Amino acid sequence: MNAHSTVESFYAAAVKRDLAAARQYLADDLEFVGLFETYRSADQYMTAFTGLLSLTVRLDVKAILAEGNEAAVFFELQTKAPAEATVLVAEWHRVRNGKIVHVQSAFDGRPYEAMFAKTSDTAEDERAIRALKDVFAAALLSKDAKRRASIWTEDGTVVPPQGGFYHGRDALEKHFKTEAPSVTPQSTAAFSNYRMRFLARDTAFVDVDLTLGKVFGPDGKVHDVVPLAIAFTAVRRGAAWFIQDERAFFKPAAARSSRMRR
Repeated sequence: MNAHSTVESFYAAAVKRDLAAARQYLADDLEFVGLFETYRSADQYMTAFTGLLSLTVRLDVKAILAEGNEAAVFFELQTKAPAEATVLVAEWHRVRNGKIVHVQSAFDGRPYEAMFAKTSDTAEDERAIRALKDVFAAALLSKDAKRRASIWTEDGTVVPPQGGFYHGRDALEKHFKTEAPSVTPQSTAAFSNYRMRFLARDTAFVDVDLTLGKVFGPDGKVHDVVPLAIAFTAVRRGAAWFIQDERAFFKPAAARSSRMRR
């Protein structure tokens, strides 16, 4: 695959929001040099790119010019709050063996300066994001499905460890009610090992572990320990933080025998 086809295929997948397809056109050791950030691996870049796409209203490729193993792409990018703007982006790509290995991006960055500005102290934001999960744990144990759903944005999504996809607070609340029978008076819920990456001032990607204790499994028995891994995006809306999208998974040892009742 030549440089033109590789870059064209990457952005075709990006426009469709097919991130798995887009990732296959990036070399693992990709270096991306932007106005505000430099990423030195494909995974780092895709994490940031996923955050950008969550704000993207329109990505319109205008032209791709290629020669040899290099290609230049020009696209119009329209984004929504917290950085409402329409800008023309120019990127220079270098391709090796059908994979993009280097990208340098140029555009009018003024609409995005506040979004990428470094805060003097992110500790307060981290505490606020952790507090979301404190509310989650308390609401789970008290079987308060409405309160659990309240920490998501109105259009938030969840893929729970049992499977399924739930979109919007009403759908989340209905699903959370189905989990209530798994909770006993002795149940516990503890979050640990937070790993946060701020993609922008108002957007964070978070990994965290959740350990449930004394919960009913589908076999009708109480299981002492059920460990889960959770990844979610947190966004600031006004002065408050909310969960935007969350994906939760049973850890391997728990997946075989300790699943919560759907």
